[in-house]
Parts: sequence; C-alpha cells; structure tokens
Amino acid sequence: MANYYRKFSATFAVPPGAVAFAKAVQASNSGFDLAEYVEDTDFTVEEIEALASEAQDWFPNYSLALKGEDDDALLSIRDDNGDGDPTYAAWFLQRIQQRFDIDETWSFEYANTADKPVSDGFGGGVVAVHRTGYEVEDSSERRADLEKRVTPAPAAGDMAP
Repeated sequence: MANYYRKFSATFAVPPGAVAFAKAVQASNSGFDLAEYVEDTDFTVEEIEALASEAQDWFPNYSLALKGEDDDALLSIRDDNGDGDPTYAAWFLQRIQQRFDIDETWSFEYANTADKPVSDGFGGGVVAVHRTGYEVEDSSERRADLEKRVTPAPAAGDMAP
C-alpha cells in the first residue's frame, strides 16, 4: 500500500501589519503569551485567539516563514508533513487579505505524490485566493477535460466501439 503526500510552498508580499498578525497567530497556536505580539499593533489578543482557535486543528501541519517588517514584508506558508490540505492554507490567506484589505489575487500550486509506483501516485492542483473567496482545483479534474478535447470524435458513419 502506498503512502500519499500533498506538498506546497508559497510566498506573498504583504503589508507590514500582516507579518505581525501571522506571527501572533503562529505564537498562539504554539501556546505562547500573545501580549508581546500585539503590542504596538491595531489588533487584539482576542482577535488573534479567535482566528487561532478556528485554525488549531490544521495549523500544526503548516509552517510560516515571516520576513521583514516594512513595505517589503513577505509571508511564506508551506506544508511540512505532506498531509495538509491546501484549502486550509487558502482559508488562512483569505483571512489575512480580509483583515488587511488586500485586493490582490494570490495563487499557488500543490503536488500530490506517493512513495510507491501507483497509477494515481502523482498529481496536484492550483489554489487561487482573493479576499472575497477562494477556489481549489485538482489537476485530475483538468485531466478529464483535456482528454476529452484531444480525443477525436468518431467520423461520420463510423461506429464507436
């Protein structure tokens, strides 16, 4: 029996406050005192704890890398274990976009792999996130559409098998 893995890593430019916000959520999920993370910000411990509470079941599967505190701030999110669902990452990124009024569409790809040769052992998909919604599309859905487009229609008079 094969073990299946889903991996992704994505980096986005964010406003300076979003880095502090993500650090606070990460700290809350790690059990740290949030007082130092919300000092000199416009968000509250309660706001962070509410988001962290919603995310607590899936958040341990992800790592955040946070760089910068000015206009060049970057937020990276990745799946460390290979067992995460990119839908949860989309949900978290959407919350950041909503909180900081980011009106960009962010997207990233993910890969599905298996540790043994199996017919469905490789694939992936794409995630698109906007503050108004997000979509996750698996490549297997696109594969069926592509196969239909490249398969020639039977010629007139030919009988299909």
